[in-house]
Amino acid sequence: MNGEGQIEPALNEYTVDALIRSAVTQADSLGLRVPDARAFSEPVAYLAMFLEWFPEVLSVWQQGRLACIDNGSWSAFQSRVLSPVKQWQLQLAGGGSVVVVTSAGVISTIVADLLGENLAWQRELNVCLYNASVTRLSLSDTGQWLAGPINCIEHLDGRDLQTLA
Repeated sequence: MNGEGQIEPALNEYTVDALIRSAVTQADSLGLRVPDARAFSEPVAYLAMFLEWFPEVLSVWQQGRLACIDNGSWSAFQSRVLSPVKQWQLQLAGGGSVVVVTSAGVISTIVADLLGENLAWQRELNVCLYNASVTRLSLSDTGQWLAGPINCIEHLDGRDLQTLA
């Protein structure tokens, strides 16, 4: 890459609204509870409810039980966002560095996979990542991925800059 940025379409986020609409539409057949209608009309006021509920939506999507036309399958999403990893390994092994800017679903999927964590861990990380947080991974000499800070927000002065929504 030689210090120049590039846009990597493989790292595009899934559409949260589409997953939510699909989950609400299919809730009965999936056995999902659906938050109160007020939560959908006032998402900031009901953020805690969404953060508790959304991992359930992700879980049924990851199990292949939630059909979502806009997002496709979880396995296709996961494969897509993991596809640049081999290139990153080559860049790092060659003494380069990689900086990736993307969203919580992509970050949590990549981090969980590279660290060998399960999907329950991925879902919890997904909903707790702060906007504008930094997660640092490195590659050891043996080719193992190592985690530095995950979800670090120390660069944001003041609690008013630190939001999940």
